[in-house]
Amino acid sequence: MDLWTKRLSIRWIAPITIGGLVILVAGVLGLVAYVQGQNAAQELIDTSLRKVRSRVEGELDGLLDLPPRINRINVRLLDKGALDPDDLRAWRETLFVICDSFERLSSICWGDTKGRATWIARYPGNDRYDYAIKDDETGDYIEEFLFDEKGRIGGVPKGIYKYDPRVRPWYTTCLESGKPTWSEPFGWVHQDGSLVTLGLSYAQPYRDADGNLVGVIDAELSLHDVSSFLESMPPSVSGLSFVTDHRGRLIATSAGIPVADDKLNPLPATAAEDARIAEAARAIGETGELQLQKRVRFELHGKPYLVEIAPYRHYTGIHWQVASVVPMEDFLGPVQEANARVLAIGIGASLIAILAGVLLGFRFAAPIRALVRHARRIGEGDLKSRIRLDQTSEFVQLTGAMNEMAEDLEDRMKLRESLALAMEVQQSLLPSEDPDAYQLQVAGHSKYCDETGGDYYDFLDVSGNADHTLTVAVGDVMGHGIAAAMLMATARGILHSRTKTPGRLCELLTHMNAILVRDTAGERFMTMQLCTIDADLRRMRWASAGAGAPLMYDPSTDRFPTFGRGGLPLGLMEAVTYKERVVDDLAPGTILFPSTDGVWETRNPEGEEYGLDRLQQLIRTHAHESAEELRRRIRSAVEAWRGGKGQDDDITFVVIKLLGVEEEPVTAGGTARPRSR
Repeated sequence: MDLWTKRLSIRWIAPITIGGLVILVAGVLGLVAYVQGQNAAQELIDTSLRKVRSRVEGELDGLLDLPPRINRINVRLLDKGALDPDDLRAWRETLFVICDSFERLSSICWGDTKGRATWIARYPGNDRYDYAIKDDETGDYIEEFLFDEKGRIGGVPKGIYKYDPRVRPWYTTCLESGKPTWSEPFGWVHQDGSLVTLGLSYAQPYRDADGNLVGVIDAELSLHDVSSFLESMPPSVSGLSFVTDHRGRLIATSAGIPVADDKLNPLPATAAEDARIAEAARAIGETGELQLQKRVRFELHGKPYLVEIAPYRHYTGIHWQVASVVPMEDFLGPVQEANARVLAIGIGASLIAILAGVLLGFRFAAPIRALVRHARRIGEGDLKSRIRLDQTSEFVQLTGAMNEMAEDLEDRMKLRESLALAMEVQQSLLPSEDPDAYQLQVAGHSKYCDETGGDYYDFLDVSGNADHTLTVAVGDVMGHGIAAAMLMATARGILHSRTKTPGRLCELLTHMNAILVRDTAGERFMTMQLCTIDADLRRMRWASAGAGAPLMYDPSTDRFPTFGRGGLPLGLMEAVTYKERVVDDLAPGTILFPSTDGVWETRNPEGEEYGLDRLQQLIRTHAHESAEELRRRIRSAVEAWRGGKGQDDDITFVVIKLLGVEEEPVTAGGTARPRSR
């Protein structure tokens, strides 16, 4: 097939191909119509079930997310003292506001270890809330009142009966698990017996500051609300949906049937009053334990049905199953009518297609061949070549796009050359090798995430400093790319120019900030760490603009001491002054680690940062090794943490190790140098 199409012109390929397809279509048209009808029916079923499943899962997510959120609110109120466990009557207004704000919430309950309790509940079919209180005034009895629309209650209880929260399922289940948990579905009965439904509670223990149990806070949902939602969106004209728990018991249905037996125990789906649900549950049960989404066919009264069941899991531990039952006749009737229309349209379209193929093949052959020739010229490097075809608006757009592509390629080639030059220039601004410093081991590293970057480190020769001192600068410009690289180069020039004049580190930063603010108008900024290490005096002087002090590991205490924060980043505000701080009595083996935040903010493929804790532990573990070994280990650890994920930020750091009196400094190549100034 490929061989002869390569030798033929499109003028002949189009009519030959279309003619052959028409002949094939004529022979299999009946089969196509049948298959298309089945596919259409399946597509309709898939679309309907997918829509129902998605909306049911979304509704369940919304409902089941609500109790944990309400409990978190109430726990915070308890922690802050806004809800006083010893004054339950003062809770009424707060609980009413919360319930009234979340209309799908059925109840908020509280019970303590002394048997005192209060709740606000909305029973199915009621627009108003019930309020109940059991405290020292009511004794063993709980008094229940009815709220009006403004949240007020009358003076006479609507019901008084014995009640102990400590024996209720929401209370006992929570204490047995020792953590926030859902109860099993339980009977929720209005005190006058007029309304019966199943409830589901999410309760969690509340403890005081000493860990002693104070009580249990509970938020409840009525499963009647789930059934009401299912009734509002059937999967087909005569289909239905139902939800079961992990034990196959009914949670809710769209059929308007009871989900609990006379003893208020949840009914098994196989015992449902609706034969469609019972038969569907039996068909599902015959397929074995449910692990993934499944579809099963069954017959009822001679009619074929399809049931789809999918597992539903909520992050709080709920494991349910969502099932949709649809009769096949709901979908096959419209599909058969559509098949007849498709057949008639297909025959007419085939005849038209033959004629159109002949005409289009001749019409488009010439401009397509011209496009091929033009594309070949561009591929050979003739980026200045241009083409214009005006047979149709599509060809006009296509040739315009190809001309723009050639121009863009030409610009990209120039830009790539410029970026390569910029990268070469910027790399030349960084130190070419680590310095040979008195009684210090030094190893620097910088890697950009783009061709050019905004990170910078340097070893400065500050006028007036003693020969046996080392001054290190580490900077980080906001952003990446050319703009950041230009600001970095500007900052480096300012810094090197200022180091020719004696002065303190803080004066260097103040001078740099004044010039950068004038150049950037405060729209771009950079952070900077400056530190001078005097190995003879065992002293470090440092100043910082927006970056804090260099990370330091003290082997004598096995700690990473903190020294406060620096000033504002450079380039943000005028008239900013910076402070220089001094750290004395550095212990032999001390590790100094000035760096940018790209080191510990490196993320793995799951989005988790490497973090300061891992970095500090790595330095602590290998503090006995040389600065060069530490540089290699840190670089390898960060790259391994990143895995196959691309680098998001520039990474720059310098490892400085203060040697002991008897130690020999080691150069980057691993050889010792003479101990001299």
